[in-house]
Formats: sequence, structure tokens, C-alpha cells
Amino acid sequence: MATTLPGSPPGFNKENIGGTVRSICSYLRTLHDNLDFTLGIFKKDIDTSKGKIEVLEKKVSVLEEGLRAAQDVIGTMKEDYNELSARVSALEQKN
Repeated sequence: MATTLPGSPPGFNKENIGGTVRSICSYLRTLHDNLDFTLGIFKKDIDTSKGKIEVLEKKVSVLEEGLRAAQDVIGTMKEDYNELSARVSALEQKN
């Protein structure tokens, strides 16, 4: 599991080169573990977001279909209204 790194990378100690190399390797392993952990979280979040986006795209598609159907109904109602209006005008002119 990732841990928070205290301070800076280990300094160079010319009196103990082996210890310095081990410290740097350990520090780099910890950085790698932290990065791997963080990237795993990002991947999970990205996958979750992709799933949510797909759901939203489907909902938008359904809404678009509903809007097109409503527009068709409104167009038909407009035609019916114009037809009825013309018939009423014709009847009014007869009387």
C-alpha cells in the first residue's frame, strides 16, 4: 500500500556508497508503489466515469428520440389546427 514519503530523496554519503544506493533504491521503490497506487485509483475513476458517460449518452439519445416524436406531433397538430381553422372560416363565411 502507498505511503507518504517524508522529506526529500536520500542524500549522497561518500563514506557509505552502498548504503546510499540502498536508500535511493528503497526511496525509488516507494515512489513507484505510490505512483502505481495513484494510477490504479485514476484508472478506476476513469472506468467509472466512462460507464456513467455511456449511461448519460443513452439517456440523451432517448431524450432526443422523445423530442423528435414531440416535434412530429406538434407538426401534425399544427396541420390539423390550420385545417380546422380553414373549415371554421368557410362555415363563418356561409352564415
